[in-house]
Amino acid sequence: DNVYSTTVLTIRADERLTGDTSLRFLRKGDVRDDVELAQMDVGQMRRIRLPSRVCAGVTRGTLEIQVMRKAPTGARQVVDALGPYALRC
Repeated sequence: DNVYSTTVLTIRADERLTGDTSLRFLRKGDVRDDVELAQMDVGQMRRIRLPSRVCAGVTRGTLEIQVMRKAPTGARQVVDALGPYALRC
């Protein structure tokens, strides 16, 4: 089994999320995948699998996660960045 197929991330909402929030996964600055988050209340937790495209073509690297939200203009913007984290696929 590949590590990505069993890697699970736990997401905890520090604030109320209205459903316009997503997580963007980057390797070396390149966007590998995005995951939309459903509406969440403060303190609520969800578990998601690491998207398989994050590990495509590599065995080791670094991973950055950006929290994305729609701006009032409708464009998506980065509201937080996490990492880098060591990635082993």
